[in-house]
Amino acid sequence: MAKLNERRRHVRLLRDDKLFIQILAASETPDIVGDTFYCATVDVAESGIRLEVSREVAVNSEIDLWIDVKVCARKYFLRGQVKWCYVLDASTDIYQLGIELYDQNGTDFEEWQMLFIGMNKTEYIDT
Repeated sequence: MAKLNERRRHVRLLRDDKLFIQILAASETPDIVGDTFYCATVDVAESGIRLEVSREVAVNSEIDLWIDVKVCARKYFLRGQVKWCYVLDASTDIYQLGIELYDQNGTDFEEWQMLFIGMNKTEYIDT
């Protein structure tokens, strides 16, 4: 896991927010394109999110995310790409995904980034 930490550009905040993701493109597993499912965040940053999900999602898959951030009573619509996927518990099919977020017209990417600028990080962590 050390290699992941070395590549991070932003501080990650531990979170447990709920969200829906929809698979937009998945060249390795085209049968899941269009699937939408419920999951939770593990940690968040200005340009990335780690999710815990109940199914494997191929690296490089493009996804839409609708995240409900409890502390600001607001939902954010974001777009990202799966950068890694690891099985957390093979006996229960629990996976973690690393999502790199990017700016796309019609998304709340800029507003999402504003959450992290000038914010007391402790307030955001505590729920």
